[in-house]
Amino acid sequence: MYSGDSSREDVFALVAEVRPLADVMRNQETISSELKEKIDELTRRFQETQNQLTELNEQLVGLGEAEKMKPEKDGANTHPALKCMIHLIFADFCGIERMLEKAERVHAFTALQPWEDGQPKMTTEGGQVVWHLNFKGTAGEPANAQFIEAVVKNVMENKKALQENNQGELSDGDYKEKVVRDCVKAYFRNLHQQVKDRSDPTKAARLELANQ
Repeated sequence: MYSGDSSREDVFALVAEVRPLADVMRNQETISSELKEKIDELTRRFQETQNQLTELNEQLVGLGEAEKMKPEKDGANTHPALKCMIHLIFADFCGIERMLEKAERVHAFTALQPWEDGQPKMTTEGGQVVWHLNFKGTAGEPANAQFIEAVVKNVMENKKALQENNQGELSDGDYKEKVVRDCVKAYFRNLHQQVKDRSDPTKAARLELANQ
């Protein structure tokens, strides 16, 4: 065998040995590239999730702040002292005995008739203004709206007088004019509905049975 043939065989053998190594390196490069793409994809998704969580947290914080700023609903257990005062003022303004039981008081409001001159209020010889309202009408009717504002004014004047005498019958929250007006309107609407029901013979009969 010629020496040249031997050299070629050595080269072929070396190439044969190197080729698998080259294939392995190419495979590793492919794997590294795929792995890098997957890592980049995971990183992107993680960042998106983190951004979504941050946005959700901001929304929840915003909702919490909005809830704190929301005005207190006029439920049955809110402003009880103020509501009691308003009930008494209604009775006083309409010339109704304030110590009557609830059902008797509603009967008295139902029985009110306009004054002879058709006006909703009259000033007595003693200087007291007595209102005879049509509680079947809505709170928005002129005479009823005037009455509501008179009650609100009376409550706010009571606040001033009590403060001057260092007496705190109601909390400061009760003496916000909007709160007072809302409570006055709510009581008027309550009376309006009760008077309407008692003016309906069928509903009145049911109420009498219920109260027995």
